[in-house]
Formats: sequence, structure tokens, C-alpha cells
Amino acid sequence: MLNTINEHLLLNKIRIIFLGGNRIINEETGEQFFTATFYYLFSNIEKGYKEITKEIETITEKGGDIAMTIAMQLREEGLKEGRYKTQKETVVKLFTKAGFTVAQITEYLDLDKDFVMKILKEAKLIKE
Repeated sequence: MLNTINEHLLLNKIRIIFLGGNRIINEETGEQFFTATFYYLFSNIEKGYKEITKEIETITEKGGDIAMTIAMQLREEGLKEGRYKTQKETVVKLFTKAGFTVAQITEYLDLDKDFVMKILKEAKLIKE
């Protein structure tokens, strides 16, 4: 979604939004505003965390700290999700090599058939 927005335009809009938020950052609702906004923003972009965080730090140090914390949390969640996906792919391949059918794999591992087929095609364990 936000990945299609020009980075320069995005940074300018962030500056405008958070200049107003700077006045309320030390209030409970202000911190909640920053936290919720960063979670939404960082969940919808693939890169640019550092640039956005640096921009926020020029407006408010506390806001920059919040942004950095959230960026690190989301990055860690992404790494965990990536590891989880890799583990699922490995298990699918092992089940296939052990002689299980696609139907059995999808049933036993509670996975989508298209996901299983994609893994097996990429690994050249089945023909297209």
C-alpha cells in the first residue's frame, strides 16, 4: 500500500503529522497516538524504517525512541515469520520424500494445497 508512495512525499507527510503530535507526545494519549501510528505505518511498508525514524527524531526524541522500538519489534516478528515459513517448507519436503501424498500433507499439517504444491514445484519434487 504505502510502498507505492514517493519516499520524499511520505517523509514530508510524516513531518506534518508528527509536528502536531509533538505537542501531545508526553501525554498518555499522545504516546498511544505515536505507537498506533507507527505500528500501522511500519506494518504497511517494506523499507524506509531508518529514514522515517530519523525524521521523527528531528521532531521529538521520545517519538524517535518509540518508532525505533516498534521497528525493531516488527523486524523481529518478520524474522520469526520467515523462520516459521522456512520450517513449514522443510517439513513439506521431508514428508514428500518420506512418501506422503499432497493430500496427506495438507491434511496432517493443516496447510493450503496451493502452498504445498508451490513448495514442491519450486523444489522440483513434483512435475508441473
